[in-house]
Amino acid sequence: MRNTIICLILAYCLLPTADSFSQVKIIKATSQKTFRGIGGVLINYSVEIKSKGNKKIEIDSVKTIADTSVIKFYFKKNESLTLTLSKGEGAIQTYKITFGQLLVKAEKCKTCRDADSKTVDFTKGVIIYYKSNDKKHFFKATKFEQLPDVKAP
Repeated sequence: MRNTIICLILAYCLLPTADSFSQVKIIKATSQKTFRGIGGVLINYSVEIKSKGNKKIEIDSVKTIADTSVIKFYFKKNESLTLTLSKGEGAIQTYKITFGQLLVKAEKCKTCRDADSKTVDFTKGVIIYYKSNDKKHFFKATKFEQLPDVKAP
C-alpha cells in the first residue's frame, strides 16, 4: 500500500514535466530517389519537425539506427511556416532536416575525383540529436514516406 501511494505521488509530480519530453514533433518524413544519368542514383531524405514556444533548436548530429553511422545533413528553419498562437502559448516553429546518399556511383571519368562513400543503412531509420535551451535531446524518425522517383537532366 505504501509503495502504491509513493508511486502515485511521484507520477503526479512528474506529470507536468511530461510535456518537456516532447520538445519537437515530426510533421513529415520523406524519401525520394533521383536518377541523374551519368551522375548516378541518389536518394534524398527530408524530415520536417515543429516545436512549440520560443525554444531555439539546433541540430547536433544525425545517426542511423542500424549501424550508428554519422550522416552529413542540412538544417533550415522554415520562416514562412512560423505561426503565432494565442497569448501565453508562444509560437509554433518549423524546421527541415535533409540528408542523402549515393545509391549507384557515377560513371568514372578522367577528370572526376574518385569519391568512394560508404553506403549507409537507413532501413531502421535515423536518430536526430538536437539542443534546446542548452539541454540535449533526441528523437527518432523510423518511417519515411516514399515520394515518386525523379529523373534529373
